[in-house]
Amino acid sequence: MHSEHIPVLLDPVLQTISDEWLISQRLHNKWGIVCVDATLGLGWHAHHIISRLSPWDTYIGYDRDADNLEKAAETLKPIAKEKGVKLITEHASYRKIIDTKILFDFLLGDFGVSSVHYDRGELGFSTRHEWPLDMRFDRTTQSTNQTAAEYIASISSEKLLEVLYKFWEEKKARFIVDAIMKRRLVRPIQTTEDLVDIIKWSSFDPKSSIRVFQAIRIAINHEFDELEYLVSNITSWLNAWGRIALISFHSLEDRLIKDHMKPFLENEINSWSGQIKTPAVLRKISKKPIIATETEIEANPRSRSAKLRTYEKTS
Repeated sequence: MHSEHIPVLLDPVLQTISDEWLISQRLHNKWGIVCVDATLGLGWHAHHIISRLSPWDTYIGYDRDADNLEKAAETLKPIAKEKGVKLITEHASYRKIIDTKILFDFLLGDFGVSSVHYDRGELGFSTRHEWPLDMRFDRTTQSTNQTAAEYIASISSEKLLEVLYKFWEEKKARFIVDAIMKRRLVRPIQTTEDLVDIIKWSSFDPKSSIRVFQAIRIAINHEFDELEYLVSNITSWLNAWGRIALISFHSLEDRLIKDHMKPFLENEINSWSGQIKTPAVLRKISKKPIIATETEIEANPRSRSAKLRTYEKTS
């Protein structure tokens, strides 16, 4: 699997945990390095990161998709055993990473939806397949999220309009929402094809379907709330000189990361003396977001919209 799929922005992610940094971090932490993967997926990044680790190190992978988590665990067990790395997988959201209060040295977040979710039509993420409208990352009995069909059936027109504007800035939102509300009165909107047809005939923009699907997916999975909670609290559990690598695919997602990490990058200045009262908690490893090279984009078109932001805790 790993020879066939190259994870997005793999090289710059691996450069973030360079050999020099790994050696330095082990000097600070004699019990081994703890790496957290906020979005384990099928373990594509994880496989390459674990291969760089040493005995006594720990790799903790979180994911809300129980199926992907199980497959990743089976795939990663051999390399973890070979390297003597303790592998832990957790079926949980970003929130649990903070709430478990585990100190870690490195965190990777590869946010958004993986190609696996789009390829599995039964999940209801894709406009290319006709399946029941689901769109939940977590489809186990512990999930409290509504399916996309349930969400569309119960949401008010005002709230849906807000969601389409807020999460994807959909210009034809008013026409689409009106059409959804009218169709709802006639019969339930239950499949991906039902929703695509409504969007197609209420908006002449061929990209509206993709934007609406993504906005609804973000809303029902509370993606931005989860991400905001993670980045707002991440430094509290990051060890000194620990590093963070965050990959986004959505301009609003990237803006959220940038805005919520900004306060940690600034010194607190005494208003009377003008001296530094509290030094910045983080520094940028790369001054600008890292984007894919033309070579990577040619090999993996999905990487075109990816942005990687990297940070290091300063003490």
